[in-house]
Amino acid sequence: MNDAGIVRNRLTIEATIFNAKLLLDLQQSHTSTSHYLWGFIDNQPIQNHWASLNEYPATTPVSVAINKDMEKGGSLCRLDHLLRSYADHGHGQ
Repeated sequence: MNDAGIVRNRLTIEATIFNAKLLLDLQQSHTSTSHYLWGFIDNQPIQNHWASLNEYPATTPVSVAINKDMEKGGSLCRLDHLLRSYADHGHGQ
């Protein structure tokens, strides 16, 4: 219990398990997470050209759309920041 790297909050653990199950359901219904996410950008990479990190937005219209769709499935956390990075940078193709 002295290990600072161990999550002890019961709600955090339960949300993590719930979201993992949600992700598995998503993968089964859309072939893969990659296909699901690429569908939001019509299978075309988005090329951003920011001059500095200050220009990098916290969210994008794509990340907000993904988050709203995930919330329909009952997601317990805000995934738009993580998914925005995944989709906007061409991962998973």
